[in-house]
Amino acid sequence: MNLVTSKERLLQYLENKSIDKPTFYEKTGIKRGLLDADKIKSALSDQFIAKIIAIYEDLNLTWLITGKGSMVEVPSASRCDNGNFLQLEMIVKLSAENALLKKENEELKAKKKYENPSKLSIASEP
Repeated sequence: MNLVTSKERLLQYLENKSIDKPTFYEKTGIKRGLLDADKIKSALSDQFIAKIIAIYEDLNLTWLITGKGSMVEVPSASRCDNGNFLQLEMIVKLSAENALLKKENEELKAKKKYENPSKLSIASEP
């Protein structure tokens, strides 16, 4: 299964908005290379996501992380409010952690299918 990563979705957004990579890096303060082809399959950290959505307010966070919903949304005042930024940052962090845990869970399920079930159970002898 070929999954689209958050970085690949971010590239789609940038292309849709006609934003080149140098402009993206300059505006977000993210170092050059994040979106290079050799790093495109790695996950975006919560800190990078927070920086990105702080600058590109119309970027739909749910779409960026999961691919669900529309790419852009109407920015709300609360996204710009510093009081809510900490809550948003926590949501981003928890979403990223949830995505990693889901991936790890799927990998463990796949691994379990190929292991001998007798190795998984611990038999206690009387």
